Amino acid sequence: MSVKMQLYHPFIRSVSDTFALMAGIRVEVLNAFGTESYEFESLGITSVIHYTGKIRGRFLMDMEPGLALTAAQNITGVLYGSIRDSMVLATVSELNNIISGSAISALNNEYQLGIWLSPPYVFTGKSCLIALPKMMSASMDCRTLHGRLKINVAFERSE
Repeated sequence: MSVKMQLYHPFIRSVSDTFALMAGIRVEVLNAFGTESYEFESLGITSVIHYTGKIRGRFLMDMEPGLALTAAQNITGVLYGSIRDSMVLATVSELNNIISGSAISALNNEYQLGIWLSPPYVFTGKSCLIALPKMMSASMDCRTLHGRLKINVAFERSE
């Protein structure tokens, strides 16, 4: 397994485990991580978290509205009508926080990287263009019964 794949693998595992445990949603990985172009169009709702330490980077989770609404409903027990509802946004943000926290903890435990997470942020918008400047990143496409999911991971050495 390549060094980069060793860094990406905890994120893949954490996405599958977190969606299954918290929301009862099975995530199917459609492809291997591939280098992402400079920009891509959002599926509907996106959450990003940055990390820093011996290496720095970001984890981006982008999903279709149906997946965000179902995850929020399954976690909170409330039916939501809009991805702009503050609880839907908070749920997506917290999912990212848990996924990233678990993945970064695994990396810190295995490689002693001393990585810290920043708070996640979340945004939504129709045909929103996501630009990924400065850091080389890799993406993986996934699907669920409730919609598509894209994950994007980036790492670079800290100065």
